This record gives sequence, C-alpha cells and structure tokens, in this order.
Amino acid sequence: MTSVYLVRHGETDWNRLGLYQGTTDVPLNRRGREQAAQLADALQSVRFDAAYTSPLCRAGIPRPRFWGNGSTPLVPLRDLREISYGLWQGRSSRAHAHCSPGLAWRWRETPWKVRFPGGETLEEVRQRASAALSAIIAAHPGGTILVSGHGHLNRVLLIHALEWPRERLGDPAAERLLHTALLRSGRRKSAAMKSLVPGEFAPPPNRRSTTRSRFDAISATSVRIRSPTTRCCAS
Repeated sequence: MTSVYLVRHGETDWNRLGLYQGTTDVPLNRRGREQAAQLADALQSVRFDAAYTSPLCRAGIPRPRFWGNGSTPLVPLRDLREISYGLWQGRSSRAHAHCSPGLAWRWRETPWKVRFPGGETLEEVRQRASAALSAIIAAHPGGTILVSGHGHLNRVLLIHALEWPRERLGDPAAERLLHTALLRSGRRKSAAMKSLVPGEFAPPPNRRSTTRSRFDAISATSVRIRSPTTRCCAS
C-alpha cells in the first residue's frame, strides 16, 4: 500500500491581500513560514521514502526539521505547479470582477469551463498533476510519499484521486482535506475520512457508499493557513 501525504503551503503576502498568485513565484511571509514549521512538527514522526514539491518556492518544506538527517531529497516537479492565471496574476479578484464581470462570474459558477487569458484550465491542471502523481506512485510502490502543492492543484488532485464529481470543487467538506490529506492506494473501496483531531473533519454525506475510489482519503490534519478560500483566489 502506498501512502501519499498531500500538503499545501503556508500564507504569502499575496494570499493575505487576496491576489491571484498562480505561477508567480511569491515567497512565504512570516506567518507562512511559521505554518510550514507547524506542518513539519505535525508530521515529524512520519518516515518519508520520497518527497516531491511544486517548483514554486512557497511550496518548499523546512528540511532540517522535517527530514531529521536530511537523507530524503525534496524533488521539484514542474507539473505540480499551481494553475496559471495568465494575465490575472498579481491582481485582485475584486478588480477582475469589475473589469471582467463575465469571466469572474463563470469562474465562480462554472470554473471547469474557464480558461484564463494567457493561462490554463482546471482540466489541463488535472491532466498534468494526475499524470505526475501516477508517476510518483509507480516509482515508489508501497512507499510513504510527501507531495507539496497549492490550492487549486490539490483540489483537482483530490477530485481525481477520490473520483469525486467535479462539482465538489470548493465543497466545504472537501476543503477540510485541502491543507494536509493522507491518501492511501492499493485498496479499492469507498473513501473513509476522519480527522487526526476529533471533530476537525466530518465525511461528506453518503460518502461511505459502494462508490469505488482510486485512493482512500484516510485523514486530514488540523493544520490550516489563513488565506482566501473562495474559488476566485489562488495559492
């Protein structure tokens, strides 16, 4: 059985200001660095066989605290980068709602049908990210793997891995898995979700059904970042 810890980076100044980040390489701010350290502490007992990250610097993990002897390299993969917002990057959702109300409305209501000017679609992100995840798992059968990504990258990976309907993008229950989720492959049964902290995460209604999944989502930690949570904002 292969275990994948899917994590999201901490806060940046652009998160705090509500700006579209996408593929812009924005570093963590002070709070974000503290959150990365908290994540490292929360997972310090896990022995990772491999670790992969987005090439964007905000997705990096503090190795000395996280790896112990530092023997596991943190490998950047281009296909784990955040969605590209193209011309929208560096601007606020409020500004785009004023200047491009049609596109802003479609991004809220039908996000899977949106292509950002000069950027990507969510389906393109799903295709490249899921291919990267499949290659990672194939390279480490039965291993324990860390994957450090971004908001929308992690959302589409969860939808793909758990075979959720696309409409669950932004679902409040699914958002609980966004920042740190443990996925286990090798068992073909419905997703069973619980929190490492009692009361922190409740499974969505009817998920304990006969629906088959590529993975089981075993748990979500209580590690959170204070950043915009609407579909219009990115990390």
